[in-house]
Amino acid sequence: MIPWLLKSGVLLAIFYLFYLLFMRKSTFFRFNRIAIFVGSAICFILPLINVGSFLPTEAMPRIELPTLVVGGDLPLEAPSAINWKNILLIIYIIGAAVVLAITAFSVLKTFSILRKGERVTLKECKLTIIDSKIPSFSFLNHIAISREDYERNPVILSHELQHIRCRHTIGILLFAVVTVLQWFNPLVWILRTELKMLHEYEADEAIIKQGIDATQYQLLLVKKAVGAHRFQMANGFNHAKLKNRITMMQSTKSNKFKRLLYLACLPLIVFGLSFCNRQKEKATDPAVEIEISDETKAPATVEIKVKESTQDEDTFPLAEVTEKPTFNGKDANEFAKWVNTQLVYPEDAMAKGEQGRVTLKFTITKEGYVTNVKVLRGLSESLNAAAISAVEASPKWTSPGKINGKPVNVTYIFPVLFQLR
Repeated sequence: MIPWLLKSGVLLAIFYLFYLLFMRKSTFFRFNRIAIFVGSAICFILPLINVGSFLPTEAMPRIELPTLVVGGDLPLEAPSAINWKNILLIIYIIGAAVVLAITAFSVLKTFSILRKGERVTLKECKLTIIDSKIPSFSFLNHIAISREDYERNPVILSHELQHIRCRHTIGILLFAVVTVLQWFNPLVWILRTELKMLHEYEADEAIIKQGIDATQYQLLLVKKAVGAHRFQMANGFNHAKLKNRITMMQSTKSNKFKRLLYLACLPLIVFGLSFCNRQKEKATDPAVEIEISDETKAPATVEIKVKESTQDEDTFPLAEVTEKPTFNGKDANEFAKWVNTQLVYPEDAMAKGEQGRVTLKFTITKEGYVTNVKVLRGLSESLNAAAISAVEASPKWTSPGKINGKPVNVTYIFPVLFQLR
């Protein structure tokens, strides 16, 4: 769950930042509103898709080795390591619960107000007229308005009817789900405000199109904005930044082709998705992956997978090597078996519960020696050192790689998986 939340959070941040930078001031109110929801849904769905499953892959030969003991026994009472994933999950659940509780309270508060006052059933909504001075608002198919505004300012009722016709409350409730799931993402809170502004822009635009005098309407906004009380889950006549609403009413309509800017967001989403779903190093040369498992007071199992290595400078991919390097007269799998006899699971790593993958790179020189052993992706110092030490202890290979009888350097990618069970 945590990886999905983080990946979707990165994609949402990219998409929302794009909107804030390029589309925020456009006059495509309804289009932008739909784009926000479609984009949000895509950002939540993409991390669930395994991109690698759609790419063609070659079957990897698998060699099972006999059971052997790697390292020593774990201590009887190993100190318990802090499980940060569980801590982060608990913090996330608490935060989501708080946001959900605040949202639920806002909904209940809204319904409590709607139950007060005089109830009037209109063709498009259920109207609640309240004698006290409250800012008017709409929620689902309900409208609450003060008696003074109902009698003196009918345009306010028309404004709230626009919110109902556009089903803005449904949009707010849907985005509330996004807010609960991504409460830790600051851009989500910013865009929640922007979404409410889009609702107001859309309602204002509809009112102006009805022929109401824009200047008088703007003066009414100024008058009603003073001392307004806001309901988080409701669309209110006073709910928005007044200056932005007036500015948007006076703005020239955006060029319709500007909508195509959303297509420019696709490469950003793809980049974010590729960053979130980093696959194992792609390779062109066969290499060997060793998985080492250690169990308390029990032998460990080791499995080997032949995979490909990347082409390094001054080396050749094995696909182009006419004669493969050999170890003890056999292929790279024989070297993997030999490495198993050298690998030792560090005691301090076992005590701390450290495990994971250490990916090494090394070169078989023209003379058959192992050189340039480096860590491409490592873990702790002790696990990195254990993997490096085992590979560096390699004796001279029987023969190097050759092309048309000429010795060449060959580079291997060598992942070692340390796993405690």
